[in-house]
Amino acid sequence: MRVLSLFSGIGGLDAGFEKAGFNIVWANDFDKYAVKTYAGQRGYPPLPPWFPSRDGAVKTPRWCG
Repeated sequence: MRVLSLFSGIGGLDAGFEKAGFNIVWANDFDKYAVKTYAGQRGYPPLPPWFPSRDGAVKTPRWCG
């Protein structure tokens, strides 16, 4: 089963889901230290949250890592 991971932190819950047979297909977090730790433990970084602007362009907020 495919799972989304919102506010992933350092990926501990994601690791538990994968051990239980789930497939993490998308993960996100906005804390730069959590993102670095997640990337170091999981081998890939979670995606930052994004917000569409009024003109339709997708922008990552300044406070993302």
